[in-house]
Amino acid sequence: MLRQPENEAKKLALILERYIYGGMNIFAKKTNIEIKNRFISFNISELPHSIQTTGYLVVLEHIMNRLKRNRNLGKHTWIFIDEFHILLANPYSADYIAKLYKTGRKENAIPTVITQNIR
Repeated sequence: MLRQPENEAKKLALILERYIYGGMNIFAKKTNIEIKNRFISFNISELPHSIQTTGYLVVLEHIMNRLKRNRNLGKHTWIFIDEFHILLANPYSADYIAKLYKTGRKENAIPTVITQNIR
């Protein structure tokens, strides 16, 4: 992108640089999680505060993609979200959770949320 003549491409490349090569490159590496398993557990509780929002959105986007793929295969997907109140405290993940619930029924989702904090 840096070699593109457009200023917008150069600006975007500079913005993305910290997520690819810099201190926020945690998602730019190969995963040790077998994503194709029937049962996947994501533990994002120890993410640094500076990338929690990004982490939430990466995991939620993966879930949404999996829902669509499973629907095309005629499968139902059961989603358990523990410590749900943490995702609701973040406006971006709260919006994504609302989207997941609204569109999830069309995608054969069975969402279940768990929390000890009922506020």
